Amino acid sequence: MDAIENFIISDEEFITTLSNYDYIVVIDEHYTFNALAKKILNINIEQQIYSSEELLAHYTN
Repeated sequence: MDAIENFIISDEEFITTLSNYDYIVVIDEHYTFNALAKKILNINIEQQIYSSEELLAHYTN
């Protein structure tokens, strides 16, 4: 289990990071993670558990 706080990363790094995990747990409103998810995946992130597969299904490059 990892806790990642800094999501000031490139679009490619964001997708790679999501791909490295089975699940993503969002425990609070995280501005940079939310901004990247909206920009790259076109979804609004809420506090919950997401499967990486579910998140990456929204990715179109």
